Amino acid sequence: TFLSTSFAQPLWNLANKEKDVLVLSAWFTANGVNELLTDKAGLDKAVNWCKENGITKVYLESFGRGEYAKRELLIQAKNRFFNEKIDAQSGITPINFHKRSVGDGFNATCYTNKETQKELQKMIEYTASIFDEIILDDWYFTECQCEECMEARGNQSWLKYYGDLMVEMSKERVM
Repeated sequence: TFLSTSFAQPLWNLANKEKDVLVLSAWFTANGVNELLTDKAGLDKAVNWCKENGITKVYLESFGRGEYAKRELLIQAKNRFFNEKIDAQSGITPINFHKRSVGDGFNATCYTNKETQKELQKMIEYTASIFDEIILDDWYFTECQCEECMEARGNQSWLKYYGDLMVEMSKERVM
């Protein structure tokens, strides 16, 4: 069922017709899910905006900037977008959780820390229990130089240590 409000039907039709060539997508932050997609009116507005702009895919962020989107809202939004023929998947912005990095100027995350690793895995499992596709935002990196990282790095260069650490994280905690 399409919304009764008007939207740019020709643009929506073109976007659907040309999905094999170009997919326009939008990202709803975890905070946006929790604040804006809480009821029918909010979902109506979001769906209509997508259709007005030829958006055929949305990413509903399950975790971002220290906040989890509520499971029931993610499921409700995912189902609504699918019912409106808008693909709905998820993403994670892994920042502002557990141990923050030291000395990098970015305020990223310390992935050497085991509790941080467990929390990342929790984010992935939470998201995968709802969605088939997950994007890890570009905050999935580290340049931490805390005591824990310095000890774990040993005699390796920082570049090698960070690369090996993030590959290990990806294998053990993400995949």
